[in-house]
Amino acid sequence: MTPGGLFGVGAAIAILTLTGLFLGLLRDGFNRAEDQAQATTLRAAQTVSAEVARLTQAADGVLADLANPLDGARLPDTSALRARLRDLPQIRDLLVLDRRFDVVRASDPALLGASVHDQPWLTRLVDAAREAVPAPLVAGAPLPLPLPG
Repeated sequence: MTPGGLFGVGAAIAILTLTGLFLGLLRDGFNRAEDQAQATTLRAAQTVSAEVARLTQAADGVLADLANPLDGARLPDTSALRARLRDLPQIRDLLVLDRRFDVVRASDPALLGASVHDQPWLTRLVDAAREAVPAPLVAGAPLPLPLPG
């Protein structure tokens, strides 16, 4: 074989070796980036979950009082609901609905007697409640006021 032919074979082997090394490093970098993205996403999800749990735990007492009034006590009126929610800034308004999804108690008097049966968030909540107990948290846009009665 001629010296030029040996050089060509050597150059081809060097190029293939460098290409293989480059592809291996590229794959390793991609795998590390993917692992880091997965870990970051998991940490973000855990943080959001912890914050939602913290925000909703404070409301549990208010909701438990509404669901199970002690000693046959009446359901709280609008002013009592508003007073209970004063220390819970994560809850703008609290609604108590009847079976037809009409508002029978509310922290905002403008909502009393309104019907929320056609609100998209309520439809999602009812559908979700059929699938899981307890129903998952469903967030939606604020209710436009005044609501049609």
